Amino acid sequence: MLGILKGAENEHAAAIQLFTEAFPLEVEGHRSRVLNLRAKSFVALGRLDDAMKDVDSALAEESGEPASRLLRARILTMVGRLDEARAIVEALLAFQEHPEALGLRAECSELLGDHQGAARDRARAEEIVSAPGGNFARFWKPRA
Repeated sequence: MLGILKGAENEHAAAIQLFTEAFPLEVEGHRSRVLNLRAKSFVALGRLDDAMKDVDSALAEESGEPASRLLRARILTMVGRLDEARAIVEALLAFQEHPEALGLRAECSELLGDHQGAARDRARAEEIVSAPGGNFARFWKPRA
């Protein structure tokens, strides 16, 4: 998708336009992905209200997709709503120890003054990413 390339090239306004144009063309079930991609471009431009609207729309369509929930927590962190962000991350971590969620919880903990908790989460995220097998899969699996 051309919008992804524009976003990768830091041409976020162009990416937003392309993602917006893609909505009528999207196959059922992919609209939430496009909303999340557009939300990331809104975040990059500092348009956090627009980003939150897109993430909330994506969540309404997919009812709890971890990527959307994590993006919502990221935006909440950026606007200083740390308790809400942390609650979302805690729910995700109850499902799986994902390094991105651990990193975001570390960021919230740091901002809330829990430096030891932040260090613990960052170390655990690094441990997961560095585990044998290399790249941590960017999808969610339930804990065994």
